[in-house]
Amino acid sequence: MEIRTYLLLAATAALTACSMNDIAVENVPVTAQVSAGISTRAAGTSWDKGDAIGISTEAGTQTSYTNMRYVTAGTGTFSYEGEGNNGILFKIKNETVAFNAYYPYDGHDGELPEAIEENTGDQTRQAEYDFLFADGATAGLDSPDLRFEGGACFDHMMSRLVLNITADPSTGISSDDLRNGNYMISGIRHWGFFDPATGTASADQTRQPDNMWRISATPAGNGSIRTYTLILFPQNASLTFHAEIGGKEYSCDFQLKLEPSVSYTYGITLKSDSSAGTPGNSRRFSRTNAATEAAGSLEAVQPF
Repeated sequence: MEIRTYLLLAATAALTACSMNDIAVENVPVTAQVSAGISTRAAGTSWDKGDAIGISTEAGTQTSYTNMRYVTAGTGTFSYEGEGNNGILFKIKNETVAFNAYYPYDGHDGELPEAIEENTGDQTRQAEYDFLFADGATAGLDSPDLRFEGGACFDHMMSRLVLNITADPSTGISSDDLRNGNYMISGIRHWGFFDPATGTASADQTRQPDNMWRISATPAGNGSIRTYTLILFPQNASLTFHAEIGGKEYSCDFQLKLEPSVSYTYGITLKSDSSAGTPGNSRRFSRTNAATEAAGSLEAVQPF
């Protein structure tokens, strides 16, 4: 009788311990493992060491986080480096949590900035305002890998304008002349806002467009072509391109609707024959005087 009693007690204790262990496992928080993909950036084609993103949960779940700061070592994986002791934790079983994120990080943990104001006038600072946004990533207690990849990959919220500047042989402009020329654009609104909650970037319509803004981007291209890549706020713009080379001035006007996540490539040719037209589907532009003009055409429109 005593032996049966001991066996019953031992079996009961074993079952109780097993049940308690199961409950404990379910209640242990699991840390989110964050990774993010990106196709292109203004400053390279991959994340740089120290790049920081802000991650927030979307509405509809008990798990809630706002503007959690995650930093990468340049590998595409991100670690929490915010103001709290822990990063994003999952505690609720069978809950799928949706997230969004933006770059570059601004503000503090738990508080999302209403809008981030920036100025694109200094194009050597492109990485600071090449705003990115991602949504659609999900994770949870049973699947803690939070991946901003594939359809949830980071997208550009700004517009990109690439200018390819060349000279017609009739101008006598040499490669050195092209390299040493001064290039300006009028009509761009450089001030604008980025909303990290929605990923919307827009030019500030209350400010006047810049007049004769000297292009500050680092040039590229070979001797016969001068290429400038600009990151700008989306906007409808009436632009005037202006060049000063060898004591002569060249200009052309063009209308451009800059959409987010779109790259526009414009070819501009400096000409000396005022009667010279532009071929095919290119546009005709005004000239500064009867001796010089610039002709341009939209060469490509593609995802950015």
